[in-house]
Amino acid sequence: MGFLSFGILVYQHLDKVKRLVLDELNANLNAKVSVDHIDIQVFSKFPEVSFSLKGLSVTSPITGDSFLVKDAKAYLGFNALQMLQGNYTIQSFELNGASVHLKKLLDGTVNWNIVKEQTPSSGKSSEFKLSLKRIRLSKCRFSYFDAPAVFYTNFDIGKASLSGDFSESSYSLAVDAGMLMNQLRIDNLNILQNKSIEIQSSMDVNDKKFVLGKTKLLLDKLPLEVKGFFGLNTNKQIELNFNSPGTTITQLLSLLPIQLPATFNEFKATGKTTFKGSFVSNPSVQKGSSLAIEFGIQNGSLKNTKTGLALQAIELEGNWKGSIGGDNQSVLSLRNVSGKLEKSRFSGNAEIQLGQLKKITTQVQAFLDLQEIQNWYPANTIKTIAGSADLNLNLELKPVLETGSWALDFGRSSVDLGLNASRIELQNSKKLISELIGKAQLQGKQLVVSNLSVKSGSSDIQGSARLEGLFDSNASPLIVKLQSRSSNLDVSDFMGWPSFGEAADSSKTTTARAIELELDVQARTMKQDKFQCSDFGLTAIYASNELEIQELSFKAWAGRVSAKGSLTIGTDHYSLVTDEQIKGVRVKQLLQEFDDFGQNAIKSSHIDGTLNGKFRTRLVWDAKFNFLTKEFYALGELEWKEGRLFNYTPLYALSGFLDLNDLRDLRFQEMKNVIEIKNEVVSIPEMAIKTNAIGLLLSGTHTFGNVLDYRMKVTLSELLNRKRKVKPNEFGESEDGGSRATLMLRIKGPADKLVFTYDKQALGEKVKETVKEEKKAILSTLKNELSVFKDSTIKENNSKNNNHEELEFNPD
Repeated sequence: MGFLSFGILVYQHLDKVKRLVLDELNANLNAKVSVDHIDIQVFSKFPEVSFSLKGLSVTSPITGDSFLVKDAKAYLGFNALQMLQGNYTIQSFELNGASVHLKKLLDGTVNWNIVKEQTPSSGKSSEFKLSLKRIRLSKCRFSYFDAPAVFYTNFDIGKASLSGDFSESSYSLAVDAGMLMNQLRIDNLNILQNKSIEIQSSMDVNDKKFVLGKTKLLLDKLPLEVKGFFGLNTNKQIELNFNSPGTTITQLLSLLPIQLPATFNEFKATGKTTFKGSFVSNPSVQKGSSLAIEFGIQNGSLKNTKTGLALQAIELEGNWKGSIGGDNQSVLSLRNVSGKLEKSRFSGNAEIQLGQLKKITTQVQAFLDLQEIQNWYPANTIKTIAGSADLNLNLELKPVLETGSWALDFGRSSVDLGLNASRIELQNSKKLISELIGKAQLQGKQLVVSNLSVKSGSSDIQGSARLEGLFDSNASPLIVKLQSRSSNLDVSDFMGWPSFGEAADSSKTTTARAIELELDVQARTMKQDKFQCSDFGLTAIYASNELEIQELSFKAWAGRVSAKGSLTIGTDHYSLVTDEQIKGVRVKQLLQEFDDFGQNAIKSSHIDGTLNGKFRTRLVWDAKFNFLTKEFYALGELEWKEGRLFNYTPLYALSGFLDLNDLRDLRFQEMKNVIEIKNEVVSIPEMAIKTNAIGLLLSGTHTFGNVLDYRMKVTLSELLNRKRKVKPNEFGESEDGGSRATLMLRIKGPADKLVFTYDKQALGEKVKETVKEEKKAILSTLKNELSVFKDSTIKENNSKNNNHEELEFNPD
């Protein structure tokens, strides 16, 4: 009961403390403090009373700047007993989920100097006091930009704990913190990136300086011992010395501004390594801060514990010397870098200059036995590889002020690469590159690949390439000019390869570099699935996901094809639009190799003949390269010679008119027309066809689903010969020079259920009274001799109802 009464007394002071917290913060700071909500906890940490400030924001004192602290949670700890006595003293402070943005402008102004200077006060002293014993930080992101030093860093603090009597002038401070250094950049050069940092330190603090006692710092995998001090108040000098005793090669490599693969943990490192340095900052000196680091490797080795192969005789001398702020001159040097395997070897030097004389220079010489390199450090995408590579590289890069990137100085750079590889087999793939030979040299601003020879499967490629913009930033396109010649080219030999490298993280957005490609491809023979051709030639330009086909020609299907057009690569489809000319193409072979274009109307098993013509076509595939028949479009002038329709069952419905044997192999000498294919429908304007069975005029539509709607005009005099024998003048003109009666029919329906009706609309007018008797005679002949009406596909109507269809004829 006494404990509860005590809690009630504390709660009676809450409103007063809430007002004091905000009033005192705003009274003592040069920045506006706002809080969305204040909660209080009395019993969870009793006798400490905790005030929770949610949505804490502190504005920046710099005009035009936004926030110093944004959307944080802060916890202020008070002693409950002291609160009852009117002593509102903060003893602990916690900050959670804060975004803290620190910056220093070119004129030296900083945005974190927000505490007002204390002046003698004639009034009553404040009830609000600070007597901190603990400071905790969790899940906080800090960023710092120093404009004079061209220095930027941002890091995430997972957990940090600072313990000490902060209200005393002299005290001991214990620090235990873990963080992730996202980026540390000096003059647009990333020094540390995505590196973890852990620090444990004890310090002696007085009103003049922080003196580091035993301090251990783990920089990613590199352990450091740190000594020195931080000056306070008027003496703001900093002196730090660090050393890494017993550093291994892998720990030293962890400092590189790249993320080393996890497989490096499987390597055993030996050799003598050094890493030591100092950092001195003295505001009274014009040059500002200076950083000096020395590191090196002597007689080192990296052994793959799985394969037993070791990179030996590793040598490296490196140092960083320079200033931060002031003239900001810094140089990172890597000298006498070398190493070797049993057959492979490399050596080189590199230097990075910052400040007013910005420059990066690199020299590398290497001979690599590819199989040996694969055995020492297996690439997870490569199964087997053999051959060698020679490399002689001299690069000099200078900054591009507009983009903040680096560009190659072509006048001072050279690249000489020779590659002779064989038996390249990737993981999870049965494909094999049996030969990859080439030479690459830097010529002006272009990387020129010459003597290129590639063999894979049954294919061979000899050619050359020119790459422009390879060393430029991603803002400019990469221009590739490729020329290739092949005796045999099977496209499937170069498709379906697994992707090199690891899968991209879908949670991270990357900007793909624009590529412009100029192609000049020629092949004596070329194949893609069922499609085969000879004398293949292609010149094309690719840019912005569109391939412009300037000229395409090849021999196929016993004829020749030439075309121009464009291939558009969308996010979920591929669209090819071409203007084509064909000459002497066998229609049967064409349909066979394109799987009848996905339709069942007229298939390669039913048709033959030679095609000539001009076409415009549009072919569309989905993302998995499935042909979309509904999107297929074609329009062209067609000339079909020596045509044949054989075993085409829809024609058998005409057996009541014509000889069935003729219908099984229907032939014609020539046919010309303009054909349109759209929405899976073939549209045929009226055309004259003279076959071995009959002469007729035909027009209509034919769907890919084999549904017909034809209008046919037949000369009755030929029908009256009924199932006649083939005439000697098979495709000649009729010897009947007089007037000839014609029959107009409508053939409609699915191919296996065709319906034949009289086409009254095509006739256009009623038959004259003077030919009624002749009509009756013809109807009688058709009924008695040809047995047309036995299957009731054409019905005779003797009624006078004009709404019913009648079989009629029309004299020419």
